[in-house]
Amino acid sequence: MANNKNFIAKNGVSTGDGYSMPDVRPSLLLDFANSKTLDPRIRFTRAANGTYWDGYTTIKADENFARYTDDFTTIYTFEQVTVTRTDTAPDGTASAVKMTETTDNTDHRVYDTISYPPGANTTSVYAKYVDRQYLQIRMLGGAAGTYAGAVYDLVNGTVTGSSNVSGTSITNVGNGWYRLIVSATADTDGGTGNTVVAMSNTSAYSDNHIYTGTGASVLIWGLQVQSGSLATNYVSATSEAVIRYQPKLQTTQTARFDHDPVTGESKGLLIESSATNLIKCSRPEDTDTFGSNGWQDYYGFRAYRNTVIAPDGTSTGATIRAIAGGSGATGGTMYVNNPIVPTTTTDHTFSTYLKRGGERPTDLVVMSVYGNGFAFENYNVKFDLTDGTIDTLQSGTAKIEDCGNGWYRCSLTLSLTSGGNYYPQVGTYGYSPLGTTFLMWGAQLEQGSFATSFISTNGYTVTRDSDLASMADVSWLDTQNFSVLTDSATPVANGEPFVFQVSNNSADNRFSMRFRSESANQGGYAVMVSNSRTQLDVIASSTFLTRYNTTTQKYNFYKLAMAFEENNAAITDGFGTATDTSCVAPAVLSQLTLGATYSTVYSNWIKKIAFYPKRLSNTALQQLVED
Repeated sequence: MANNKNFIAKNGVSTGDGYSMPDVRPSLLLDFANSKTLDPRIRFTRAANGTYWDGYTTIKADENFARYTDDFTTIYTFEQVTVTRTDTAPDGTASAVKMTETTDNTDHRVYDTISYPPGANTTSVYAKYVDRQYLQIRMLGGAAGTYAGAVYDLVNGTVTGSSNVSGTSITNVGNGWYRLIVSATADTDGGTGNTVVAMSNTSAYSDNHIYTGTGASVLIWGLQVQSGSLATNYVSATSEAVIRYQPKLQTTQTARFDHDPVTGESKGLLIESSATNLIKCSRPEDTDTFGSNGWQDYYGFRAYRNTVIAPDGTSTGATIRAIAGGSGATGGTMYVNNPIVPTTTTDHTFSTYLKRGGERPTDLVVMSVYGNGFAFENYNVKFDLTDGTIDTLQSGTAKIEDCGNGWYRCSLTLSLTSGGNYYPQVGTYGYSPLGTTFLMWGAQLEQGSFATSFISTNGYTVTRDSDLASMADVSWLDTQNFSVLTDSATPVANGEPFVFQVSNNSADNRFSMRFRSESANQGGYAVMVSNSRTQLDVIASSTFLTRYNTTTQKYNFYKLAMAFEENNAAITDGFGTATDTSCVAPAVLSQLTLGATYSTVYSNWIKKIAFYPKRLSNTALQQLVED
């Protein structure tokens, strides 16, 4: 047995992790939740990358150095312009500033002094044409006193000139509003400079543009200044700069020790069966990059890709925005352009990451899987992104998981028919005001009754292979006299997922612990077979071990404990204890498999498995599961 402190507890003491130890130390202790490592005797394989939360890595997601970004009438300096604040802004409030130039021959502008960090920085502002066609943005573009900037045409929606910039763009956000974006690089020391929004009578850029005004106007709103070369989703700021971090979804081909992304709770070793993402483009794109493999907008709801820091820390998140429609409103969804055709009539689960955000964020987002294109004012489930709850469920089952910084992984499970055409879709219910937004990333449709870990696709389906974890050395197990404790959770709703199995790599001789099918309304379950004859088949209680808590929106962990000696076995799940007085041990055992049988992998989080070289008393078993 490997002499490793991660796997061996001292005799008769607590491990310090909430588990009380019996009067004998384990012969095998797999404490995945605390050690976050594999016993060196475990062989692990998965022939593909898998995703998970590591419990500590975060990434900067939202940022705005500017102040009072929704109200330029506060601390900003105005030169040769007059301002009012009564017009409708992109967020639907009466907070847009109307900037009207005087008739003086000078600059006509508004500015504030901002400290820029070294390296790439990006400034953006929302603007709308009234009767002045051109607007400029100026920002720090090198050492202190060196500027960069661009000029924008608010009639034609184009960038017409620039100087000393690393990037510019203009984006239509609906209702005549555009988001104007410019990026530049400050020197190694950064510096302080004026961030300027200036009116212009020409399409050519100039740091200081002087002309005789005519009383023309533009509308402005929502200044944002941030580090990096990407203008991410708009973040409002008041008296202080805004910087927000979010958990980062990790990718690995090794064993995954998963965590709750918000609380950091260690969930132990993640074991998953194979799954395929049937959606060929998991991130909606703003142009039909993948043709029939991509997404289609309906009634003017368009995806603007690479505008949001996604849960995996990349800038591949999309802003979904209503930019067209009749009578100032739109009914909107994004849906998969090419129908998905299931090969089996069974449950399928559609999941995606959603966040309330953008200029005019909607609170409620619907998800559906229909057998034709968009079905207006029909949906399967409606999620409330303000508090992370299910607002309305009309068909199927649904879940929502908090992933931090406003992101939620929302999932919908429905039975789909083999050979049918199905279109996963995400949007708003009924008509939405123009400019309505929400954020989206990581769409997935897979066979099964729950969402497995995210599988990225980029133009074709992708399969994540099963996690295979096994141990060929079982010399630590005395099959005639032992006890075992497990602490695990499973997303499998209907079925009998295995926490572990010890076998001779066949069904002839085996011992396993698992959860009884939910439909049977029963608890922890142990089976022992010797020479193809069932010797032990016992269920701890008739208590319904609910796999998923709809109040906490988390999967429940349960401890199961079992003890065995010939003709004297017991199992408990904390709700009851069952015994068997006529049982013998399997003849030959040679392999331990985790979250699986010798041939089938189930999906589990395994915090702990501990084998003891002793038949513990039934009272001791009960204490183990209660601690």
